[in-house]
Amino acid sequence: MNLAATPGKAACLAMLAFALGMQAADAADSPREQAVLRARAGDRAGAEAALQAMIAAGTPDRLVAMDLTTLLQQDGKSAEAAAVFDRAADPAPPDYALLAATRAYRDLRRYDDAARLARLGLRRFPDDGVWPVLLALVLTDGGHTDAALTVLRQQAGHARPLERKLAEAYAWRRAGDDWAALRAYGEARQMDPRNAEAAAESAAILAGLRGPYGAGAIVAPSASLHADQAATMVVWGEAVHPPDPAHRFDGTDAAIARLDALIAAQREAATPDSALIRRMRLDRVVAYRDRVRMADAAAEAASLRSDGELPVYVREALADALLYLHRPEEAAAEYDAVLAAAPQDENARYGRFYAAVEMEDFTRAYAGADALLADSPVWRYAADGPARYANPSYTYAALRAAQVRLWGDEVADGWGRLARLVKAAPANQALRLGMTGAMTARGWPRAADMEAHIAASLGPDDLG
Repeated sequence: MNLAATPGKAACLAMLAFALGMQAADAADSPREQAVLRARAGDRAGAEAALQAMIAAGTPDRLVAMDLTTLLQQDGKSAEAAAVFDRAADPAPPDYALLAATRAYRDLRRYDDAARLARLGLRRFPDDGVWPVLLALVLTDGGHTDAALTVLRQQAGHARPLERKLAEAYAWRRAGDDWAALRAYGEARQMDPRNAEAAAESAAILAGLRGPYGAGAIVAPSASLHADQAATMVVWGEAVHPPDPAHRFDGTDAAIARLDALIAAQREAATPDSALIRRMRLDRVVAYRDRVRMADAAAEAASLRSDGELPVYVREALADALLYLHRPEEAAAEYDAVLAAAPQDENARYGRFYAAVEMEDFTRAYAGADALLADSPVWRYAADGPARYANPSYTYAALRAAQVRLWGDEVADGWGRLARLVKAAPANQALRLGMTGAMTARGWPRAADMEAHIAASLGPDDLG
């Protein structure tokens, strides 16, 4: 529209602009606006006191309570902000005050009230993307993660993509779906690689999923994360077997060296973290056991026990060390404690079995071996089909159940069990070696020698 061609309308616009300017000047001179300006200048306490005085004096300006609610919430005084908002009972609060009150209720964990206000904001200000995101966050806080995700899918079209994605990730994590949360946080990091929240939460999830090195690739590792990485090295040292047996302890040696360095550094820190030091020492007990430094494992565990109860995984490592050190009674007590917490722990069950053998408690040894065999089916099946494959645990359990009879001087029973196993699996080297022991126990040295040669032919590189 050409204003020069319509002087009457131009004059009207000029008058309107003058009137608005005068109104703004009057507003700037109002006590409420003066208080707000004080807050903007950094004097929050003075501004809040001035607004509270106006309310006490019975000011008719409804925005005084709304501004005070906002200032109090921004100042971290959520309880006071909620109280002012509740007393005002404004049926149509401005958006900024409604937002502040919603956040105050959320800070106070009044999630139902926060959700009610967020829904009101969503109805009154449908084009403002902050409301569906805030509603989703509040619903997530209240445990309604499905409803939160529905809001984000259906009503968050005007929300900023990054804020929507962060709210989605938060909902997935609170729902217990770490993988969906990790994916959502990853998408948020693609939108903004420098977003601190997405990076920190991604790292926390990875650390919780036993991926501390992945977490360390996202954020600068803390002392705790370094300890988690060292613990992972302990696991790798035991689980990863190099092809050259001369290097079978390289990974565990590296883990012990790393733990030694971290423990020393933490002890020399300005404020040592005693809990973190203890956690790393507990991990070192396991590493000592894996390295077959059994005396070190037992000594470290004894030192740690003087300061508090040992966790189950450390008691299992201690039990293994004690059994190796020919202290079967003490080992048995530790294995019993482990099995009380984890009855199906296979390593502890076998350890308790061997401890019974060392104590010549063959009644318990037989029962333990038979129970392990009963819990080891011959075949394992694919979860989603009829395909089956041999269960290696069965062979080991069946062999031990037979051998323990030989060790208990029930030679006929042990021989019969082994003979049936060898007949069923004649090319199994472990069973053939077991049969060698049975033949020796029966006083058949030539037959035992022949059986040993057969076993050696089945595994010529096996020094055993």
